[in-house]
Amino acid sequence: MEIADEGVMERLKRTRLTCRSVIGFGSLLVVAFAVALSLLFLIAKNIDKAEQEENFFYAAKALEARSNSSATYIQSCAIRTEAF
Repeated sequence: MEIADEGVMERLKRTRLTCRSVIGFGSLLVVAFAVALSLLFLIAKNIDKAEQEENFFYAAKALEARSNSSATYIQSCAIRTEAF
């Protein structure tokens, strides 16, 4: 009887150790995925911010070019009107 009880106790110890190992590994895996997911969101946020700054820069350049073009056109029209 004692030998059987020792076998059962040994099996219980291995089962508990296995269960703790699986829970520990699972927890580590969940934490790793959470960190990776948060890093992906951070990267996406930074890329969006950089794209917005780039779009603002090009919009300002286009507005400046349009303003210069309009000023040149108005000046050209004024010169032609004076010529007649």
